[in-house]
Amino acid sequence: RALILHGINVHNNSKYQPDRLPTIVEFDVGRMAHDWGFNVVRFQIFWDAVEPEPGVYDEVYLAEVAQRLEWFEAEDIYVILDMHQDVYSEYFCCDGAPTWAIRDNGEPFEQQSLWSANYAQPAVQASFDNFWLGDDGEHPDLQEHYVQMWQHVAESFAGTPNLLGYDLMNEPFPGTAWTFGDIDTATPSAEIVAWGQERLTPFYDRVVAGIREVDEDSWIFVEPRYGAAASGRPSVLQPVTDPRVEGPRLVYYPHLYPIEPEVFGTYDPNNPAITNWETERLGDQARLGGAMMLGEFGVMPLWDFGPALLEQILEMADRATTGWTYWSYDVNGRGIIDTMGAERPAAAVLTRSYARRIAGTPLEHRYDSTTHELTLRFAHRDGVTGPTEIYIPASRWYPGGWTLEIDDPEGSWSSEWDADREVLSLTTDPAQSPHEVLIRPAG
Repeated sequence: RALILHGINVHNNSKYQPDRLPTIVEFDVGRMAHDWGFNVVRFQIFWDAVEPEPGVYDEVYLAEVAQRLEWFEAEDIYVILDMHQDVYSEYFCCDGAPTWAIRDNGEPFEQQSLWSANYAQPAVQASFDNFWLGDDGEHPDLQEHYVQMWQHVAESFAGTPNLLGYDLMNEPFPGTAWTFGDIDTATPSAEIVAWGQERLTPFYDRVVAGIREVDEDSWIFVEPRYGAAASGRPSVLQPVTDPRVEGPRLVYYPHLYPIEPEVFGTYDPNNPAITNWETERLGDQARLGGAMMLGEFGVMPLWDFGPALLEQILEMADRATTGWTYWSYDVNGRGIIDTMGAERPAAAVLTRSYARRIAGTPLEHRYDSTTHELTLRFAHRDGVTGPTEIYIPASRWYPGGWTLEIDDPEGSWSSEWDADREVLSLTTDPAQSPHEVLIRPAG
């Protein structure tokens, strides 16, 4: 069955915890499933937590991560393990590589008040350069350790029932090839293009090959570079090779942060950033092959335009038939709850009717947040078994109930409603393909 995944990142505060684990309990996981209908999380893990010393893996940390995967499994939520980094390492300000993996050539570093401004510091850029050079540089051990670290993680989690896959690196940063102009440029520099072709893509090839030695089944998620791709500009990532025997399982996993609200705190709904992103990223997907999901996006609670911006992004995701993971499940920043656990406005916008599993190939998937109508069209695909499952947040958006309309002949289909999970299971006859389904409020 085809999956449409709606979910959230878990979570930003992990970066600041000594144990690098999210401050969640099983109750939080239950809310994700039952309050908002999420069926996936992007779960942050960190190189410095996995491999605190060269070749030494923290099995206690991995066991704690495994326990949390069990919590998500109990609520039928898939997990994507995200090897997160920001500004290379905690040593520089943020998170990612262990201190022993910093090779900064003795370049200076001066802490900046805005965390992302630290990317321009010479020591940070030198550290990335030495990492990306791999076997062509003076520190080939960096990528060797990274690949082996990912192999260990994959070997530890392969076969976990609700493990969807692995996000190889959060927002890869190009090092000295990057300039501030790259944040929002329609024409990547020759240096950036070369980095994408000669460094980022071969790096992904190498990590994917390493993971496939220990895990043939999980999906592998790859991201474009930090900056421009997230603001709707071109990516320089080239097709990644997956040596999986039964065919590739790769997902393109870009982020979306439009420049106008991020830099100026304003937003014009006619700003083309989101449509630019849609055009560029769908073009990438066609060029790269495989599936696509939106890995990060989010709005600040003080933005009065936040819900409208969020709705534009979600409508675009519906048009692209792509799943998403919101940033993030926190009480700070873009989080969907406050310090008392009450919902912020973003939570309601994210709670939508959607087809979680589709018994065939989706042709159209569209939710109208004004009328709360869901339109689904899908075609039969040979070999697919199991019903189509539709999440319908009845307690939130359908107080008077809801109705199901389907264009298949009466008697050729059946349905079953799980009121606890708020999931409708719909069984259809392949001979009646394509199928058109409409969910709408009753009355």
